[in-house]
Amino acid sequence: LITTFFSGIVDGNDPIRLGGYPAPFREMLGLMVEEYVPFPQGLTNTIQTMAGDEILVSLWADVIRTEGAETLARFGSDYFAGGAAVTSNIFGKGRGVYVGTELPALGKDWLLETACRDVGVTPAMELPVGVEFTCRTSGSKTWQFFLNHSGSRAVIPIKQRGIDLLSGKPVNTFIELDVNGAVVIELE
Repeated sequence: LITTFFSGIVDGNDPIRLGGYPAPFREMLGLMVEEYVPFPQGLTNTIQTMAGDEILVSLWADVIRTEGAETLARFGSDYFAGGAAVTSNIFGKGRGVYVGTELPALGKDWLLETACRDVGVTPAMELPVGVEFTCRTSGSKTWQFFLNHSGSRAVIPIKQRGIDLLSGKPVNTFIELDVNGAVVIELE
């Protein structure tokens, strides 16, 4: 489970929950938020991952006291400096990840890559940034869908032959995706 700042602070009727924020998730996340600070417009901070990458963050910062959680990233400046910004806690057969700030797209990419790696999830294929891949099966047939959301043409190596259902042409070794292009392959 990945949860972010301000999660669990109130119940469904909006009263503040007792027991320390994030009360219903505190044990699962292995932490307590001692204080939270919404940033004024334009104020930013950084977080540093345990691998040494620095990511610009904004909007919010939680002052987190870990209670068993492992720190994945720390704040880089202000009085938050050195404090946990992103944590992970093993709970039961799963894991609870907490994000105590607003991550930009780069930070979300890092977080999802880290979470997937930690539980052994690997991509079905390596793709250029901005290319989406989905695979569907129905009995004996398999279809692969490729969508290019990037701002440039993409060339994708293909491991299995098939037919491009949009053009009717055979696909053998690679496909080319125009900007905002789509290809649907029915595999042989």
